[in-house]
Amino acid sequence: MNPVVELEDQISTTDDNDEIIHPDSSSSQECDSGVIDKLHDFTNSGMMPVEEGNMEFQTVKQMFLPGLGPYANNTDVVAVHKAQKSASSTLKARWDSFRIFSDAVAKNRGGNDNIRFAWYGGSKDEIRRIVSHGFSFKPASSVIYAGGITLFSSMRSLYGMESAKFDEDGVRHMLLCRVILGNSEIVLPGSNQYYPSSDKFDSGVDSLTDPSRYIIWTPFVNSHVFPHYVVSFKASSFMAPSRNPQTFSFKQGPCRTTAPVMRLPASPWISFPDLLAKISKYLNPTKIALVSKHYGEFRANKISRVQLIRVLRQVIGDRLLIGIIKAHKEKVGMRT
Repeated sequence: MNPVVELEDQISTTDDNDEIIHPDSSSSQECDSGVIDKLHDFTNSGMMPVEEGNMEFQTVKQMFLPGLGPYANNTDVVAVHKAQKSASSTLKARWDSFRIFSDAVAKNRGGNDNIRFAWYGGSKDEIRRIVSHGFSFKPASSVIYAGGITLFSSMRSLYGMESAKFDEDGVRHMLLCRVILGNSEIVLPGSNQYYPSSDKFDSGVDSLTDPSRYIIWTPFVNSHVFPHYVVSFKASSFMAPSRNPQTFSFKQGPCRTTAPVMRLPASPWISFPDLLAKISKYLNPTKIALVSKHYGEFRANKISRVQLIRVLRQVIGDRLLIGIIKAHKEKVGMRT
């Protein structure tokens, strides 16, 4: 079994108070007090710091870092905060609601509520508001799937980096949430779907066999998602896309945004019209229209470059995209 999946199963083993069970959970080695003091917004919102020496801290850390791929070695987890459900009547009510809906989904799905852990990135202020008040209905990370919020599987923490903004101390923050998936259906990027397509489904995913994205529909965002942990971290460098608004390339280097790792060849720029002309030979009209639609939204500053690249990868597929860029590189090389 994948070690991250084992950790996810381990962290899901709880007692009646929803505490992770570890034989040495009482061990203590306090986090840097300076870091904790600067993150008082989380403690004031009903979160409590998890001590670094506690096995719970290490388990959450081990769920987070593997999903960063090659950037894990350059990332330092500076603090972990956990939802303290007894901190307020509102937080307790949200947890009770989550459990009630979990039981309801399980009843409808033959006893399987399919609860998983998932990542959500945001600014420190957005994370604080989510913990205090719940998810808003127009989160920045959900542009590609307008009908709900998008969270990333426990093994894809890197994918949430784009929305994890730096705070005033250069620290980023991500939520590790419990998510009720129930029975999932495939939802394509750019879909205008706002509800399950039928009573047979509860959530959306980008793949039934190996999902990286979970789509929770707007009516269920505060009943099927519970913010369980806040992971605060510092990271040095990530992969960033080109800055040229008319062209696409993938380069490595320090930046303040994150794109999922994609092993593409070093290549010259390729214009979007050239890319569209090349993929039109392989994709059906519906997918071509979907790509064109998102490019128009990108030009209108409705979605970011990273979000556009995600759409290109999902609709076109990495293998075809890599092949097109390689062929373009060879063609340009012959001209020079």
